[in-house]
Amino acid sequence: STIADADGLGTFSYLWSTGATTPAIVLGDADVGSNISVTVSYTDGHGTYESLTSAAVGPVANVNNSPTGIPVISGVAQNGQTLTANTGGISDADGLGEFTFEWLRNDAVIAGASSNTYLLSDIDVGSQIRVQVSYVDNHGTTEGPITSDPTGTVTDVLSSGTKFFVVDQSRRRTFEYGADGSALDNSRLDKEDQGPRGIAASIDGSTLWVVDQKGEVFVYDSENNSLGSWEFEGVDKAEGIAVHGDDLWIVDRGEDRVYYFADGALRRSEKAEPTSSFSLVRGNRNPLGITTDGEHIWVVNNTKSTDKVFRYSIEGELEGSWQIDTANASPTGITIDPNDVNDVWIVDAISDHVYQYVGAAERTDGMQLADAQFPLAENNRNPQGIADPRPNSTGTASSFHPIDKSTISSSMSAARSHTPAARTSSDPQLTRDLVFAEFVQDRKTARRKLDSEFGWQSPDAQFESELVRTDAAAYGERDRLFSMIEDSDDH
Repeated sequence: STIADADGLGTFSYLWSTGATTPAIVLGDADVGSNISVTVSYTDGHGTYESLTSAAVGPVANVNNSPTGIPVISGVAQNGQTLTANTGGISDADGLGEFTFEWLRNDAVIAGASSNTYLLSDIDVGSQIRVQVSYVDNHGTTEGPITSDPTGTVTDVLSSGTKFFVVDQSRRRTFEYGADGSALDNSRLDKEDQGPRGIAASIDGSTLWVVDQKGEVFVYDSENNSLGSWEFEGVDKAEGIAVHGDDLWIVDRGEDRVYYFADGALRRSEKAEPTSSFSLVRGNRNPLGITTDGEHIWVVNNTKSTDKVFRYSIEGELEGSWQIDTANASPTGITIDPNDVNDVWIVDAISDHVYQYVGAAERTDGMQLADAQFPLAENNRNPQGIADPRPNSTGTASSFHPIDKSTISSSMSAARSHTPAARTSSDPQLTRDLVFAEFVQDRKTARRKLDSEFGWQSPDAQFESELVRTDAAAYGERDRLFSMIEDSDDH
């Protein structure tokens, strides 16, 4: 200290022009532009109060604080969709000013794209989109541009309006359906594709994969032209297929396992062995469909009692399971919207309907009744898989046929009754389907019930041992059963 007093120095007290009372201070943003001084006071050796004030220094210059965080793009990277730049994750100790926006296509600035939203168009298809933001902070420093991570590759909307692909084992065809559930078109599979058990689609619907029961994956374009095929080894009874990016998964009903093929979606020929696999949990012992978003795997299970969807991590750890609507009595395929993972759709091989479960992608327990459903085309009567490559333009189930919960299944337990009167529907075809489903679930008494109530039995009189829900004979005799039901109703 340079302070001296012949009367003696006491204990110093400090008061800075900033209001601080410590011997030393650290200047901050609030002090920028100010002049700084300090007053030192004490009581000398004779009891006299003394006070000294320094000369002011300043003004305090700013030292820029760099911003943290980046803008984040939300929205679906698809032609016709709108992307939004979110700046909530950006902070700056110097204060945030008003943001300006600049959108980029494959690192090139897009002329005229200067708002916080960007509408994707034809020119963006096949590109990745970024956004960069800039602003002037509260001390006059220009910050930025700060650039976001890129979107995925922008995809195109299928010109046909196809939202769902359903593969039919008996017809050996792929059936297409619109976002409202309307039947659009169907195409014959490759002549070697004899026993299709599941279908998957790329995120833009440009490529389809169909897994065959004999151990082969067939690859098609969106017009159902063959792009090739390849055999897989180590899988016993393939029942479903899923694709995300370049990777491919197959669910095996014989071994109760999921097999992962790294870069399997790129393959068009020869043979491949699984990269890895994981075992399904004990309750998931009759898997008939699989889908994935690259982070989770959903497997639909079809049993004689309770049908469930099991969700696993991508590594194969069980995350939970939930019971599906009993009207959905014979699930054979499951899909999600890869562009907007929220709802779950399950196709049924007895009712010949697709059931929508709103928000079920996040579900890991309990049970959920279907929120909507739509019937399959007249010839699509043995569906074995479903794929959904594009988002619903409405984003809701409103375009499907809402299910009247009071008439189809008021509760999960009540709907499990094995009497035809337990469930009814305003849709006669669906009612007959449900009756058939309930009889098949109770194989031991099925023949007696059918003989006594509808006067029908299987040709070889071995109904209870031969007829199971996944038996092809069941589908072949179903129309005859329904005719008998109609005759009984008429009398």
